[in-house]
Amino acid sequence: MVIVLKAPNGQVFNLDANINKTGGPGANFINTVISSASTTPLSAGAPPYTGTFRADAVGATYVAVGFTFPGGPTSPAGYIPTVTNFNGLYSVPNGNWTLGMYDWGLGDLGTLTNWELKFDYIIGVPATPAVWSPAAGLFSGCSSRLFRM
Repeated sequence: MVIVLKAPNGQVFNLDANINKTGGPGANFINTVISSASTTPLSAGAPPYTGTFRADAVGATYVAVGFTFPGGPTSPAGYIPTVTNFNGLYSVPNGNWTLGMYDWGLGDLGTLTNWELKFDYIIGVPATPAVWSPAAGLFSGCSSRLFRM
């Protein structure tokens, strides 16, 4: 599976590129969290992928098994990755967040039964203020997590 997240600002971010470009049947994401705070790649896990991982974050294309694949679904249009980190998604938090998926492998089937988007954030001035002035009251410290795939 190749999985992307499209934000209300129209930007698209790749969450999974065939389990970090390795693929394989029976990957089974069960209570899987893809988080901006994680440093563990999906490829470090094993089926069923239960735990917290970082996004693969491939761009518009990626190479696997000697072929070049799109980093997101090509149909409908508008799901090819446009950003390479979660920060590019946050400029417009309110609106429709969409999950886009495609499977480039043959002979396997899957079902997405549930997904959730959660924002964790700090209210007020963080311990290390931004370099903006005035720093008081600036929003900072956002991270995203995708649950139960």
